[in-house]
Parts: sequence; C-alpha cells; structure tokens
Amino acid sequence: MTDAARPPISFAGIIAGGKGRRLRGEEGTPKPLVMVAGRPLCHWAASSLRAAGARTIFILLNSRSRVARDGLRARFPDIRWIFLEADTDSSWESFRLVAKVLAGEAREFVMSTVDTLLDPREAERFAVEAAASPCSGALALSAPGHDARPFWARLGESRRIASFGEEPPSPEPRLATAGLYYLRRELVSAMPPPFAFGALREFWHALSKAGTPLLGVPIRSSLDVDEPEDLARANALLKGGAWA
Repeated sequence: MTDAARPPISFAGIIAGGKGRRLRGEEGTPKPLVMVAGRPLCHWAASSLRAAGARTIFILLNSRSRVARDGLRARFPDIRWIFLEADTDSSWESFRLVAKVLAGEAREFVMSTVDTLLDPREAERFAVEAAASPCSGALALSAPGHDARPFWARLGESRRIASFGEEPPSPEPRLATAGLYYLRRELVSAMPPPFAFGALREFWHALSKAGTPLLGVPIRSSLDVDEPEDLARANALLKGGAWA
C-alpha cells in the first residue's frame, strides 16, 4: 500500500488483556502471546491494523502479558507503540479504557480485539469505508463460522445496523460482529462509566436501541481464537498462506 493510497486513519488500539485460559489452561501462555502459524496473536492484530493505516497503536496488556512489549517493538519498528496496563474486569471496561485514551489524541481510530484474525486487506477496506461514512461508529461483520457465541447483527438500509441479538437474524445474510471497530471522538465522549456494562456487546446493543447510527461493514472472513479448536483452524488457514 503506497502512502497515497493509505487510509486516513493513523491511530488504532488493541485490547490484549485476555488470559487465554481456554487456549492454554489456567497457568498457560498469556493470550496475546499464544502462537498462531509461528507468530503471536498480538502480532497478527498489529499487522491488520497497520494495513488499515495505523502508525500509532495503543495496546492494553494485563500484568501477565507485559512481556509482549519487546517483541512488538522489534517486529514493528515503524509503529509508535503506547503500552497501557490494567487488570480489567470485563471486555467493556478494557474497550472503554483504550477508547478514552485514544480519543485524547485522535479524532477517529480503529480498534481490534487481540484474538481477532482477519485478512489485512479486509482491515484496510474496513477502515476506508468506515472513515467515509457519516456514522460515528462502525463494526466489521462476517459469517461467524465456529464461534460458540456470536453476537449477531441485522443490517438495514445503507448498511446501517438495525439491531443486535444473541439469535441469528432472519432473513439472510447472517452476520456477526468480527472484533474490528471504528470510532469517532464524539461517540467516545458519550460512553457511560466502566461499571455500566458487563461485556462489550452490551454497549453496542445499548447504542443500537438508543437509535445511534452505526455502520456495518461485511468482510470476507475472520477467526475468533478462543478455544483449542480455533487455534487448530487458524494454524491450518494461515500456514496455507491464505492471507499472504
């Protein structure tokens, strides 16, 4: 991607505070450092965000995963890294923390969960389409595949998200959130406090119910790496050069 073609969004965030217990056991490798096709999960997330235009990345690590810092600096020397550390109680609290810090520096930005694997070219397309939308927030959507608990989204006119739910929408297409988000500062400024929700999906559901316009951007595929079975699928896909 040339400088002239680069999306206008240069700031991004990664939520990487998960413990990875379902992947490696109670005392296993911190989730950001779980290896997929020879690279830590956090490196895959960083690659996607860099493809989306990010040159400054804020990443939230917990007290067990701070060891990821040196590897990220070495692998991505062209990225300005801002490391945050907190042992948060929920995905919502983690997301809010990173978004609030990012909004202090950038008018708009993209965010990813560390366990989201997607084609970097799709991350770039998502950023371009989200930045061009009048909506102050956007979510990448994909077929959920083997996700044990997808968060479904129903698209309305102009690809606005009409509703979210725990059950698949009818009629087709059946799309679920894919762990990649776009936010503008005005959306972040109105975020409720950390204790308002127990999970990130509750925040998006509340925004939808309140009538906040949110763009849904379908992407070709994504993988949510939560279980050992997910890890096996991701290794098979990426070692086969699917996103090379």
